[in-house]
Amino acid sequence: MLKFRRWLGVGAVLLAVCPGLVRAQGTSALDGTYVGASATNMGGMQTGTVSRCPTFPAPSPLTIANGLVHGKWGGGSFEGQVAPDGAVRVKADNGGIFTGRITNQTITGRYQGACNYDLSWRKK
Repeated sequence: MLKFRRWLGVGAVLLAVCPGLVRAQGTSALDGTYVGASATNMGGMQTGTVSRCPTFPAPSPLTIANGLVHGKWGGGSFEGQVAPDGAVRVKADNGGIFTGRITNQTITGRYQGACNYDLSWRKK
C-alpha cells in the first residue's frame, strides 16, 4: 500500500508541474494545419452594421500543436486551446472570441467581436 501511495504522490506532483502532458495526450490527433474554408459575415454587434464589417471568403490558416491553437486574425493573431473532445476556444488580439468544434477534421463555429462571423477550416 505504501508503494501505491508513493506512485500516486509522484503522479500528482507530475500533474501539478507538467499539466501539458495530460492535455497533449488527448489532443494530439487534432494537431495539424487547418486551412480556411469559409467565412460568413453575420454583421456587427449593433443591428444593421453588416456593411461596416469586412467580408472575406475564408479565414487565415490555423495551426494546432499539443492542444494550443495559433493563427492570424485581421492585423493581429488568434490564440487559444482545443479540448480533447474537439471543443475550440480562441481569443483574438482585439478581444473577439471564436468558439467552435472540430468534427471530421473540420473546425466550425462563430467568431464574436465588433463584427461577427461563422467560420470554418479544414485540416490540410
